[in-house]
This record gives sequence, C-alpha cells and structure tokens, in this order.
Amino acid sequence: MAVLLSSTINKLTKSEQERNDFIATISHDLRTPLAIARGYTETLLLKREKGDDTPEEQVYYAQLIYSKMLQIENMVK
Repeated sequence: MAVLLSSTINKLTKSEQERNDFIATISHDLRTPLAIARGYTETLLLKREKGDDTPEEQVYYAQLIYSKMLQIENMVK
C-alpha cells in the first residue's frame, strides 16, 4: 500500500511539474509577440506625439503590430 501511495505521489508531482513547465512555455510564447507589438505601438505613438512620423511610417508600424497580433491569434487557435 505504501509503495502504491508513493508511486501515486510521484506521478502527481511529475504531472504538476509538467503542467508548470507547459504554462511557463505558453506564457513566454505569448508575452514575446505582445511585448514587440507594445513596443511598436509606443514608438508609433511617440513619433506621432512629436510630429516626427510620416504616413508611410504609420503604415509600417501598424503592419508590424498587426502581424504580431496575427501571430498571437494563430497560437491560441
């Protein structure tokens, strides 16, 4: 009985560690494109605030942000 209980506890511990690793990986994979999109958004807003942007730059940054959002969307499908 003690062996069965010990085996069950070990399996549960391993399962919990695998779950934690999975969540950490998914979290990292989602944070990366979000951070990039946020950086591009901040750059776009700062350049806009300073009047230091062109319509072409606005489109460029908007396309980069859009591509990162699509990347996240594809991850969660």
